[in-house]
Amino acid sequence: MCVLGVNVYRDESSAHLIKDGELTSASEEERFRWIKCWAEFSLRVIKSCLEQAGIEINKIGHFANNNE
Repeated sequence: MCVLGVNVYRDESSAHLIKDGELTSASEEERFRWIKCWAEFSLRVIKSCLEQAGIEINKIGHFANNNE
């Protein structure tokens, strides 16, 4: 099972992917934009995590979001 977690609309937008209980990839938006504390939704970090893990979006079983 794959779980995609995102942190958006708060300081340091980021995403991480857990596959079969192990962290397989993680990425922060500032690494792409070179802007500290980027707090917008971005598909770049999601795409990066999926590419690092070598899976496609349709393989994601759960989606986690830390926004309240």
